[in-house]
Amino acid sequence: MLRLTREKSRWGRSEVWLDVFDWAHTPGLELRVRALWLESRKTLKLDIPTRLRDVGVAAHMPAEIARRPADGREYACHDWVMLEGRLEGQPASLTLVNDGTASYSVDAGRLRSVIARAVPPAEHPPFEYTDDRNVRMLDQGWQERRFGVFADDHAAEPGRAHRRAQELRVPAQAWPDSGHPGEREWEDPVLDIHPASVATLAWRPEHDGSVRLRLQHCGATPVEAAVTWRGVRHMRSMGPWRLGTWCVSRDGIREC
Repeated sequence: MLRLTREKSRWGRSEVWLDVFDWAHTPGLELRVRALWLESRKTLKLDIPTRLRDVGVAAHMPAEIARRPADGREYACHDWVMLEGRLEGQPASLTLVNDGTASYSVDAGRLRSVIARAVPPAEHPPFEYTDDRNVRMLDQGWQERRFGVFADDHAAEPGRAHRRAQELRVPAQAWPDSGHPGEREWEDPVLDIHPASVATLAWRPEHDGSVRLRLQHCGATPVEAAVTWRGVRHMRSMGPWRLGTWCVSRDGIREC
């Protein structure tokens, strides 16, 4: 089941469409922004106000989670940023994941992320443009962005944020097949990996029936990774931000 809300806005010569998808099977909202941005030297941002107090910020960066203040400055990030704070005295968090916006700012519980930034390319002192009439601004024209917004009534979980970002950026693919009764149960996972902070970067089946996995633990503390392959569960320790390549079969798991 899906509930879709569309909002159309105009500002100056520009037009912005915001579609809010409320899917029945997900705890958050999906935002799809389509903007015809025709302004010059102006930035379009997604602005999300919250009621969080005592806000701290965690942002995903390559091979680490950066902790930063909510001081209104713009910072770089990778695919997610999380606000950690308190709501009516209880721990709460809000996570924003994106499919290609590499910056954010947080000020007094307001989270902003850039959608389009119409500025001249490579402009910096002393090379400044004095006449914009013949300058092609960056990000002018049609722009499309996707976001996921997730509010949780508990302390922040970076591992879950990473998994949500991967689900948005790399959606599951469906492969068509001919109709047949099948031999397996309706739900019968072949490969299952826990906890959520352990991401599967790649996998390849081997000729002997085993599978080769490329995993990364996206967290700051060690975990015990549980890998279940064809009904057999194996455990393996992974350090902070550890990358590992494992060969998994019914007989066991080994590094390869």
